[in-house]
Amino acid sequence: MSISKLTFFLIMITYTQANDLPDIKICPFLDGKVAALSLSFDDTSKDHLSVAAPFLDKYELKGTFYAVVKWTEQAEQDQLGSSRYLDWDGLRQLVERGHEIGNHSMTHYQLVKAKDQKELEKEIIGPLVVFEEHLGFRPRTFCYPGNSRSEVIVELAESVHLGTTKGARHFYGGDDFDLEAHAAWLDQLIEKRESHNAMIHGIVPDGGGWKPFASQEVFENVLQQMKEREDKIWFCRVVDLCAYQWAVQHGRLEISSEHDGFKIAVSYDEEKVPAEVAEGPLSLLLPASEYWQATQAGEPLNIHNSDSGVVLTFFPKKGPLLLHK
Repeated sequence: MSISKLTFFLIMITYTQANDLPDIKICPFLDGKVAALSLSFDDTSKDHLSVAAPFLDKYELKGTFYAVVKWTEQAEQDQLGSSRYLDWDGLRQLVERGHEIGNHSMTHYQLVKAKDQKELEKEIIGPLVVFEEHLGFRPRTFCYPGNSRSEVIVELAESVHLGTTKGARHFYGGDDFDLEAHAAWLDQLIEKRESHNAMIHGIVPDGGGWKPFASQEVFENVLQQMKEREDKIWFCRVVDLCAYQWAVQHGRLEISSEHDGFKIAVSYDEEKVPAEVAEGPLSLLLPASEYWQATQAGEPLNIHNSDSGVVLTFFPKKGPLLLHK
């Protein structure tokens, strides 16, 4: 065989193998859900633990509770029980239930009013060591007090956190909270296939929080409406959504032929991969025209149908997965 023919032959083999690889993509949201809504509870008022947490347990939902260091410290020192906020033990109980504790600044100061960089660092970076001292970890997400922020503020917050609440936030609460309008908004979120953040403060009147719902029944109805759409919307903590979005943005699928199937591994275009990403799950969208079986480290993986298509969720840290028709 001549050199030119051999070259052509090798090119054809490479081309055929590349075109034989299945068209597999990373799903925009976990488990092939078409939208995502992270649940956040600002200020950690007492009713977050006494009312919100039990209802979240009931409906198997997890949220992020944003604590202000100053208010938490005041609650810790309160001997009369008059504080409206949770103390450090209250935050620990939320963590034990599987919720995230986030950084809501040192004093809930409107950050755009800060005099200089030093004051910004005190409000944004300063709380991290305090949380670590009392809870054993540093919060991974940050919530801007009063949604007050600028490009400089966002850059500083993102330099020491995995993510922040800089995106779209939908306000929940108040005496006139409209459940019918909320249901319509959730359906619109599904239709637009977007991610959003639920911004919740007080849960019940006299529970300690700002702008509470009219009653705990209204709050429970909110969770019921969410649960009814759980097959389409991924309800999660803020840190989970931030980690997954990071993986989608920076992740690359490495697909190769392997015996009678394909081997799939994940790499990232950033040298430093956040722990939440490295430890977390990833969902893949498989071609719908094939019947697939998948294993990882010798264990079978579940493949299911969703509104996005045929979906497989796995943990890349456990190694590459094998996919067979």
